[in-house]
Amino acid sequence: MTVEEMKMITEIIEERQEIAYEQLKNNKSYQELCEHQERIKEVIDRLHNKLFTAHEKNIIDTYYKAEMKKKFVEDYIVYIQGFMDGLSTVKS
Repeated sequence: MTVEEMKMITEIIEERQEIAYEQLKNNKSYQELCEHQERIKEVIDRLHNKLFTAHEKNIIDTYYKAEMKKKFVEDYIVYIQGFMDGLSTVKS
């Protein structure tokens, strides 16, 4: 894939993300899930602070941040592959 193709695909993905985020703002089930996760996060943060030293918390935080980045990259590549598959189907 050329740099220009990648730029084009990235722009399309960003536009689609904006549309999807707008849809999620009005999705009651999604909002409830977010609220639930926020409540759970508060409990986890309390446990995290209670059970681990600063050094251990840093190790855990670093690991989970790296996992989130890895997942983002994987999902992004899957999305691009699906987009390219769709384009090749349309071209056929």
